[in-house]
Amino acid sequence: MLYTGGYNAHGQLALGDTESRPLLSLVLFDYQVKQVAQGSYFTLILTDHNEVFLAGRDTYHNSVKTFRKIRFDFINNRVTNIYCGASHSILVTSTNSLYIFGDNTEGQLCVGQDTTALEDPVMIVLPSPDRIKFIATHLSYATYLVTEKDELFVSGGNSDGQLGLGHIDPVHTLERVDLEGALKGQQQIIAMTCGVYCSALLIGKKTWDKDAKVKSLSALSGFHDIEFEYVIEPNTPTK
Repeated sequence: MLYTGGYNAHGQLALGDTESRPLLSLVLFDYQVKQVAQGSYFTLILTDHNEVFLAGRDTYHNSVKTFRKIRFDFINNRVTNIYCGASHSILVTSTNSLYIFGDNTEGQLCVGQDTTALEDPVMIVLPSPDRIKFIATHLSYATYLVTEKDELFVSGGNSDGQLGLGHIDPVHTLERVDLEGALKGQQQIIAMTCGVYCSALLIGKKTWDKDAKVKSLSALSGFHDIEFEYVIEPNTPTK
């Protein structure tokens, strides 16, 4: 069951109106919800019938007050994960395909500068044949993609250098970030996250000491600004 609450000026609670709710309310829906993701003013869900629905502010700023099905070839594409940025959405399929739609004012759709928005999902040609490991886009105007070989590709808003490319210009197609200084030896990307104007990678060793109380990790924020390591050796007493 899906419950929603809070700000609802665009119908993003999928309750049939635009009244905000101070308490969580049950959303009446015919299918089981497998995943849910939210942008600034919209809610996206993936159902057990392999269908994706949206409620709230759509691509062209219309208010959708109950869940509306996204037009997509769900028969030949099994969606495994859904993600939302501030104003765009991403679908990842079982065949390692990436579909994207929504606002593109900052280049977050990875389709170039000529497209301002996409109402329906469009497949993005990935710059690497490797499977997708992580997608990060939460409430940002950018798309961050990590492959299983620990390559990071980025596109979108970059006003504060959050893409980690060494400049502050927006990027409109996926570009590779140089991580050679961070990925040393047997290290890999453990997690990826982002805010509106910032981003962070969590990097750690590929093999763990099973007796260590805390895994040896290093975190890299902004990709070039802050680096630290925190290690507790096996059998080291802690306070």
